[in-house]
Amino acid sequence: MIEENSNNPVKTENENPLVSVLLTVYNRETVIDTIMSILKQSYQNFEFIIIDNNSIDNTVKIMQELKDPRIKIFVNEENKGQVFSLNKGLTYCTGKYIARIDADDLASKDRLLLQVTYLEEHPEVVAVGSDFQTIDSRNRVLAYHKMPLTDKGIRAYMLMDSPFAHPSVTMRSEIINLYKLSYNTEYKISADYKLWLDLSAYGELANLPQSLLMYRIGDNDSNNNINVLINDVEKIKSEILSILSNDKCKLYHLYMKLRLKENSGINNIFEFISLYILYMRLYHKIYCSNDDKSLLIKQTFKHLYFIYNNQNIDNPIYQFINILKRRK
Repeated sequence: MIEENSNNPVKTENENPLVSVLLTVYNRETVIDTIMSILKQSYQNFEFIIIDNNSIDNTVKIMQELKDPRIKIFVNEENKGQVFSLNKGLTYCTGKYIARIDADDLASKDRLLLQVTYLEEHPEVVAVGSDFQTIDSRNRVLAYHKMPLTDKGIRAYMLMDSPFAHPSVTMRSEIINLYKLSYNTEYKISADYKLWLDLSAYGELANLPQSLLMYRIGDNDSNNNINVLINDVEKIKSEILSILSNDKCKLYHLYMKLRLKENSGINNIFEFISLYILYMRLYHKIYCSNDDKSLLIKQTFKHLYFIYNNQNIDNPIYQFINILKRRK
């Protein structure tokens, strides 16, 4: 175990591993299942960075009993929250790639193999996630969740929600280090969502069309932090809108093409974006609302399917969404 003030982190035979798996944990004695899902990966060239946020149960003791030399445990002197722990963990990652996993979640056996292979073959991609399945406390599958696959689809999806399941993501550490990226402490719940937006400035994003993550739904996951979540998401969407507004002339031109084609009846590009976000709020039930405009909104955005699937770069719908582009 490595304490908060340790000046000499334990060195292992994997001094410069290709992948740094990053896990934060607090009072999760069941974390052993998560850890074993990583240790049993078909791809074995990794180090395992674990940040314990000053657990007061037997979590640390249980983890210490695992003698795998790839595991490096760092214990906070006090509970400073997950975002602090994630950023601390980033400073200890030495691999070419950083793979996230959360306590209680399970990685599929080939997760690292598939994501490392993809990133090696696609140097333009800075982060890759995957589809995922939700499970209950007995590991029973509750649902399968498809995520947007392409860079274009992911950038469009960011207008409404986080485009990744956080613990499914593997990132390029070179980009994190070169541009000094981290989890923004202003976002208590959605710091990952903000990081995806930041990463999108420096390369493409992707999701693999396989479920590489079993995401556990617990008793504390519903409604406890909904107000904080909504506040975080609103700040991120405001930043996205500010990016869009920097190119508002081009946006307006493309919007007029869309309006003529769709005959939507809305007045300007910003109303268009606002309605888009409102529609997705209703769709995802983030807000409980009986807004009688919902049918109009659904009709206005009947072309959402094409945002994800239209490959014609001359299509104004594609051009409109592509304004949410990488910022160099």
